[in-house]
Amino acid sequence: MARKLALLIGVTEYEDDFAPLAAPEADVLALAKVLADPQIGGFDVWEPMLNPSLLDAREAMLDLYADAQRDDTVLLFYAGHGELDFQGRLHFVLPETTRAKLAARSLDAGYIRDRMRDCRSTRQVAILDCCYAGRFGDPTRGEEQALEQETFGFGTYVLAAAARTQVAAEPAQDSGSVLRSSDFTRALVDGLR
Repeated sequence: MARKLALLIGVTEYEDDFAPLAAPEADVLALAKVLADPQIGGFDVWEPMLNPSLLDAREAMLDLYADAQRDDTVLLFYAGHGELDFQGRLHFVLPETTRAKLAARSLDAGYIRDRMRDCRSTRQVAILDCCYAGRFGDPTRGEEQALEQETFGFGTYVLAAAARTQVAAEPAQDSGSVLRSSDFTRALVDGLR
């Protein structure tokens, strides 16, 4: 029987000079709730990862995509900072990421694309709530073609919170303890509901 598998990653804390974010925690919790709801998503949601190490994030993705079978639906969600290297390649910032060693200490988009291409599933979704998310496709292609079907093939969908050159806005947080999701994820969750 076909399964629905979801891995959600949110990063709020950083060791380097990246600004701390509050929304990714609210994002992963809200999305996990609707995806796991049998009346809405019906996904087997892996334990949401908040502020994972690079090794933990890479291993979770490797396990997610390696475990999937042809008819399974696989969903990956990332909320946090997106950063571009000097060649314009997208990197997902994790707590130990530094600007000086971006390639070594971040989760590069190429690693995720490779896991997706190696995956047996013909139903894959990547949802990226970060700056420059539109660069998730091949960075060597033209501005408008990065996320077209030719990038990943039939059955693979990428939802990006920002275009290739755009930053994603962090919502203003209440002074209380109420966490607010980003506009992108809030709209996604509301739409799923």
